[in-house]
Amino acid sequence: MLKSAVLVLLFCWCSTFATNAQVIVYSENFQTGMPANFTIVDNDGNMPAFNVQEFTSAWITTLDPENALDTIAASTSFFSPQDTANRWLITPPISTGAFGNYFSWEAKSHDASYPDDYLVLISTTNNQIESFTDTIGFVIQENFEWTYREVDLSEQGYDNQTVYIAFVNVTYDGFKLYIDDLEMRSEDVTGFSDVNKAAFVLYPNPANDIITISSDLDVESIEILTSAGQIVLSSNTKSVDVNSLTAGVYYAKVISTDATSVIKFIKK
Repeated sequence: MLKSAVLVLLFCWCSTFATNAQVIVYSENFQTGMPANFTIVDNDGNMPAFNVQEFTSAWITTLDPENALDTIAASTSFFSPQDTANRWLITPPISTGAFGNYFSWEAKSHDASYPDDYLVLISTTNNQIESFTDTIGFVIQENFEWTYREVDLSEQGYDNQTVYIAFVNVTYDGFKLYIDDLEMRSEDVTGFSDVNKAAFVLYPNPANDIITISSDLDVESIEILTSAGQIVLSSNTKSVDVNSLTAGVYYAKVISTDATSVIKFIKK
């Protein structure tokens, strides 16, 4: 179900869409209720106020107040007595791809006068709350209208991993927080089959200036791409000067007459 969405840029969150092929590796829209493989944790033990007695769990599913045909995930921070929420909604394990991984969702506060705050955390080990040591998003006073959010996980080093994503309502004396349309997608920035990855070796890695491809095959070209799939450098030899690049994660697309491969490297 599509909603009116506002695309925002918040802290390190990426709002740029690559124009390459996309593979959806995970999605959840809560249309059939709360999935059995989600983990829900009430870590505050607070009693919901009389006006929100429907919240018999830290997170429930309910109808979208803007669309009676849409089911969404919801959490409350309206307690009696007043207190701060600490309510966790944790996804099942999700496998990220080798390249260009983005996690997105939509969210809104029910009442503009009582906007909600929440954390988005990630674990690479399990779904226990103590394992969520990395923060990939912190939204202060979520919008009253449905808002699209997106995080570039490749930029933060989560390629080729199994991850768990947690939404944590941390509002003090708010009202209702809504989450919907979770999605993990990977970018197929090359559009080719990685025929013979072992045929190429990139060194040094990490690199300061020059990277070189070692291979018995004839290298026709090398393209240097960002995690969003943008070509920033190219070469027709086995070496590329990457000194002009800012520090971060990049990918070398190596093309020969017999094979093509993408190799991840770090620019220091």
